[in-house]
Amino acid sequence: FIYIALGILWALPFKYVFRGVGQNDPDQDNP
Repeated sequence: FIYIALGILWALPFKYVFRGVGQNDPDQDNP
């Protein structure tokens, strides 16, 4: 179970990165 939680926490930032790249919103330039 702990490995699953670590995997989710490790993949969360990438989800936001991919979503930001897909949108390319100039208003959301915050890192």
